[in-house]
Amino acid sequence: MFTRSGTPDLLIWYRGFAFFVETKVKGNYPSAIQKAMSHRLADKAIIDVVAYSLDDVKEVVELIDWVYDNPNVPIENMLMGFEDMADRLRYTGKVK
Repeated sequence: MFTRSGTPDLLIWYRGFAFFVETKVKGNYPSAIQKAMSHRLADKAIIDVVAYSLDDVKEVVELIDWVYDNPNVPIENMLMGFEDMADRLRYTGKVK
């Protein structure tokens, strides 16, 4: 199967939410084309993260669990939670 250059490695579907994961080993960082794809996905409100460990993916899953278990939370609050989490995994020293 062929994909467009810069497309994240994984698409995960969990409890009705889809998110992309770019996997990296410690010391490696997304390329310029991968970062550009990440920005395009974020502009469309698509969750995407860079994962250096399974714990990074678990953080997304835990947030989805929280959203799923708290259906009365306003959608704006849920989206802010996803954006904060995605920004943290995308930009907190893990991505150059």
